[in-house]
Amino acid sequence: MSDDPNYRVPDAMRKAATRLDEAFATDEVACVYIEKLAEFLLSIAEEFGPPLPTDDPTNPNTEP
Repeated sequence: MSDDPNYRVPDAMRKAATRLDEAFATDEVACVYIEKLAEFLLSIAEEFGPPLPTDDPTNPNTEP
């Protein structure tokens, strides 16, 4: 993954898309279980570590 923060999201999405392409390599219709989809999306989020900071003062990840 890129060290440039501007490319972290696109890099994680490309990595996820590659994993999906590999999982659905056949031309068959595939059933996706919501729990597995949630796990998959969380694995993308974990590429970034802690949640991104926000301007919300109630959010513990708010930047000063």
